[in-house]
Amino acid sequence: MFGGNFVLLVSFKAYDSAGLKVINAIKKNHKIARPDYYIEFLEGEFKGNSFHARQENFDVINPEFLIKGNRIEIYSKKSLLDWVRFYEDGKEVARWCSVIKEKFKTYIEIEETASIQNPLFYAILGQMLYVVGD
Repeated sequence: MFGGNFVLLVSFKAYDSAGLKVINAIKKNHKIARPDYYIEFLEGEFKGNSFHARQENFDVINPEFLIKGNRIEIYSKKSLLDWVRFYEDGKEVARWCSVIKEKFKTYIEIEETASIQNPLFYAILGQMLYVVGD
């Protein structure tokens, strides 16, 4: 959907197994600037918390993002043909991978040290940051 000033908005929603909407996310594509990504928890432990993601490097093939929340900063990066890896304080806390050969079956692994244990959060980030193009 188009917003004002030629901004294209792409909306994402994540539901739990009971059908309850847990996460609402928006990708704002700007005419000239890099996109902005906004993630908001609607339910669960992080209800009311929001995050803003922004690309940190200029690499289109292997982009790196900084995802900032109220008290949490997560850095994501991907190497060609590798998992998307999420880091907190320099330590890997989660991984995300979608396999084309398996009809886009998605794998998410979360370490016990991760501040956010909800796999929907990493699913939304993986889709928004690394699958849906500009």
